[in-house]
Amino acid sequence: MPTRYQFQYQYLCQFRGPTCRAIERRRSLRHIASNITQSGNRSDSWDNEAPEMKRIVLAALSAAILSVTTPAPVLAGLGVIDRACRNSSRSAASPQLCRCIQKVANSSLNRSERRKVAKWFANPHQAQVVRQSDRRSDETLWIRYKAFGERAENTCG
Repeated sequence: MPTRYQFQYQYLCQFRGPTCRAIERRRSLRHIASNITQSGNRSDSWDNEAPEMKRIVLAALSAAILSVTTPAPVLAGLGVIDRACRNSSRSAASPQLCRCIQKVANSSLNRSERRKVAKWFANPHQAQVVRQSDRRSDETLWIRYKAFGERAENTCG
């Protein structure tokens, strides 16, 4: 008959699937339960995972601190559309204009749409292909792209 700890572990695994499967690969449920009942506390059975958990927590905290301390204009300008705009041969493509277009794209298009639209700066014919396509996904992209273009024109000038 399963112990109380095994039930708790199985309950947690319902919500943390991949993490629990990785732990199960390293240790069986019986081994974890026997360590808990022998030692009387749970910490002894998890000592091997402590360094890995510390690294994960440290990485998460570092990322959170970096995202808070990095100024928003720096983060907003690091997009695919911004780079494509700056690399294009258009004379009106100033860094301020490209940054503004990227900000509008971030709020109007999802990531995959932004990557696809950025390719259109180098090859405008691909925009025409998407516009004339009969695929529903291309039609949706074109409608969102037109709305993005109008919004960028109103916002960025």
